[in-house]
Amino acid sequence: MNIITGYGGEPHVTAPQDRQLNAGILSEYNYVLSVGNQFAYEIESANSVILKDGILSLQGCAASIDANDTETVTLTNGTSGYKRTDLIVARYELNTDTAVESVTLAVIEGTPAESDPETPSYNEGTIADGDSPVDFPLYKVNIDGVSIDSLTQMFTVLPSISDLNSNTVKDIRVIEVSVSITINASTSGTKTATYTIPDGYKVVMFGGCTSSNTTIVPAGVTGLSGTATFRGRNTSSSSQTTTLTAILLCFKS
Repeated sequence: MNIITGYGGEPHVTAPQDRQLNAGILSEYNYVLSVGNQFAYEIESANSVILKDGILSLQGCAASIDANDTETVTLTNGTSGYKRTDLIVARYELNTDTAVESVTLAVIEGTPAESDPETPSYNEGTIADGDSPVDFPLYKVNIDGVSIDSLTQMFTVLPSISDLNSNTVKDIRVIEVSVSITINASTSGTKTATYTIPDGYKVVMFGGCTSSNTTIVPAGVTGLSGTATFRGRNTSSSSQTTTLTAILLCFKS
C-alpha cells in the first residue's frame, strides 16, 4: 500500500497513480471535460483547422489546450473531384527509451474516393498496459475536393458535478444497451447498437461497460444520440465472442 495524497519525505506520486485516480472519478473511457471552450473548432482555410482551449481525459490521462489559447491542425490538401475523411485525434505516446510521455494533436489521413470515403482507423489500446500510441478521436474532417466541407464531433463532454446536481433524482433514467461481438485473436474490434432515448430526456454519459468474456477487455463506448459504438480488445490467442453491456444515464432536458 502506497500513500498518494500525503507527504512521503521524497517525490513519490507517479503519473500512473494520477491516471488511475482520474479514471476512478471520471471513468476509464475518453471524455472532454465541461470547462473552457471544449475544443470548439474553426475552419481556418482549405487545409487547416483551429481548435480552441479545453481539457480531456484519455483513460485518465489529462491533457489540455491552455485557457484562451488555440492550436492549429494542418491537413494534406484535398484533390479536385475526390472526397476524403480524415481524423483529428489526441495521441498519447510513450518514449520507451526515456519514459517520457506526451499527448499531442495528430491527423490520420483517409483514402480519397469519388464518393463515400472510408473513415480511417486509429490506434486503440490501454495506457495502463503500456500500449503506445493510443488515440482519442476528436473530429472527423469531411473534405470535398480541395475544401473542408464540415467537421463531425466524435467526443462526449462529461457533465460536471454541478451539472448533475441541477437534475433531481426523479429526472434520472437509466438505459442498458448490449451488443454481441466477435473479435479475432489479439486484435481490437468495434460494433454498434441502437437504443431508444425516452421522450423529453437526453443521454449525458455512459456509466460503464462490461464484458461477458474474461478474455475480451472493454475498450470504451461512445454515442449519445441513439447509436452506441462499443470497442473491445481480445487478449487471447483465438477468436472470441462476448456480449458488451453499457449503462447510460439520461436526464430530463
